[in-house]
Amino acid sequence: DPNYKDGSGDSAVNRVSGARDPDWLRIVLDAGGNPNAIGRLEQPALFSAIGEERWADIKLLVERGADINLVDGQKTTSAHYAAYLNKYEIVYWLIEHGAKVDTYSATGGSLAWRVHESLSIMAQNSPQYPWLLKVKQQSQQRGIKFPPLSPAEVQDKWEKGESL
Repeated sequence: DPNYKDGSGDSAVNRVSGARDPDWLRIVLDAGGNPNAIGRLEQPALFSAIGEERWADIKLLVERGADINLVDGQKTTSAHYAAYLNKYEIVYWLIEHGAKVDTYSATGGSLAWRVHESLSIMAQNSPQYPWLLKVKQQSQQRGIKFPPLSPAEVQDKWEKGESL
């Protein structure tokens, strides 16, 4: 059973997504593996592929039905996770394929806040910098205002019952 969880809580999809050989993921998905499998770290399989920057696995998981907006245990989306890792080319691709840009993690963090922070610290000669600028533009085109609310401001609004 490709969806059987091992003793640590991972399914075969979780174990092979992001691995060096994309054929393993294809084989497991072909056998009925769930592209939205949540592993022992409370993360969707897509996060493993993003973390290892395995484009073939990212594209295959999405092609096979992985929910780009599925969240981890901290309510972080795949786009927000990729931004946290400064993988802005992946963020851009995920947004182009339907990733939401207006979500908040359990701590009040957002993709927009991560972009805002990265703009102030990332070297302009970084290979990710042009992608960071494109992600900011994508976000603005989808209604996100900059500068965005900080996680502390988001938490404050939540505590007061105010809308974001």
